Amino acid sequence: MNRLLAAVVGMTVGYALFMFAGYRLLWLLSHKQPEHFFDSIYTAVFAIGPAGAVIGLIAGLLIAALRPESLIITVLSLLMVRKYRLRRRAPSATSKKH
Repeated sequence: MNRLLAAVVGMTVGYALFMFAGYRLLWLLSHKQPEHFFDSIYTAVFAIGPAGAVIGLIAGLLIAALRPESLIITVLSLLMVRKYRLRRRAPSATSKKH
């Protein structure tokens, strides 16, 4: 259920973001004035928006797969291992060879 919800939210947000951004980009880059408005809308709704929905679906599923709790634990454990390795490599003042 969590993955399904994340997938639907990702698709919706991805579609909306790509549709509006694509419309604006096409509006700025198009040189045809009479058909300018409809070409931009149709391309944004039927081409760029669905591409954004697919990208949003993939992003939603990835976010659902990487649960925030497990992601935080993974990052913290990696930081602790790195900190331990750095401490281990640094020469201590008491272990000087004479």
